Amino acid sequence: MTSVDDKSKYTGAEVFDQEPGTQIVINAAVEKSYREDPPIMRKMDAWLLSYLSIMYFFNAVDRSNLGNAETDGLSKDLNFRGEEFSLLILLFYVPNGLCDLPLNLLLKKFSGRIMLPTLMVGWGSMALFQAACKNFAGLLVIRLLLGAFEAGFFAGAVFYLTLFYTRGELGFRIAIFFGSALLASAFSGLISFGVFHINVPHIHGWM
Repeated sequence: MTSVDDKSKYTGAEVFDQEPGTQIVINAAVEKSYREDPPIMRKMDAWLLSYLSIMYFFNAVDRSNLGNAETDGLSKDLNFRGEEFSLLILLFYVPNGLCDLPLNLLLKKFSGRIMLPTLMVGWGSMALFQAACKNFAGLLVIRLLLGAFEAGFFAGAVFYLTLFYTRGELGFRIAIFFGSALLASAFSGLISFGVFHINVPHIHGWM
């Protein structure tokens, strides 16, 4: 609750007269936008939106890199049998779906500045650990954990953006944010092609 003298500064508010010259405003939304202060808006775009977009870029790369690894002999090197490679792709989405809601509830409780970097460190670590896997079972465990860490990021990042941008400003920013995943799809194959040509003894290109 906030004591104010001018109701015109607030929209969607419940206003109660408390004392002469004093009012109580509940559920008020200040009409002023960051757009009225361009330097602040540019700073928000440069620091918040750009970093979230970069994070989502690598989120998409880590999620789709298994297909690129298969083109460099992943199944042969780890001695996959039958449909084990297909199972790796399929089972990834089980924890990815189950953990989405719980992780976003945690994000709402602990804030995005804590949860989003934590999720990024988690899926980045799992992506690195994939290089140490020697068989199907080990890679399956890592892929399941990777799916869990990646689960809450997209919805959590969009929710976090709503805390800083108005409805009219949000659509364009979400388009930029989502577009980073499309860039990942466009460039992940090119990145993999370059990595696969790095010749290091005892380390396969897909690692």
